[in-house]
Amino acid sequence: MRMLLHLAVSDGTPQPVGAVAEAYDISEHHLAKVAQRLRELGYLATVRGRHGGFVLAADPGSIRVGDVVRQLEDLELVECFDRTTNQCAITGPCRLRGVLREARERFLEVLDAQTLADLIADREPALVRILAPR
Repeated sequence: MRMLLHLAVSDGTPQPVGAVAEAYDISEHHLAKVAQRLRELGYLATVRGRHGGFVLAADPGSIRVGDVVRQLEDLELVECFDRTTNQCAITGPCRLRGVLREARERFLEVLDAQTLADLIADREPALVRILAPR
């Protein structure tokens, strides 16, 4: 999400992975893998060349936070969510699976109500100041 936020406030200027990693003090190697996956999913496009990097491939208003989370994160919170590999001995009488499933669904409902544009609305100038190249 931080990669998407960064690109959403960059006004279409291609951003190299290294610059984004530095802005957030995270591993460039890890972020490169995330960026590649976001590109495969159609959220990012690459711009080649000396001033190349990544740009958003879609309008921020069309990128739902819930969709991104579903595609990038493992939401199988407990073993019993996967009926094919479940080995939990208490699955039958246990109520935890139902509670966690409901919590996950509510979590995703909140995220589904937000787009990338919503996350930067009215805050874009402040984000740009924070994320501006040093």
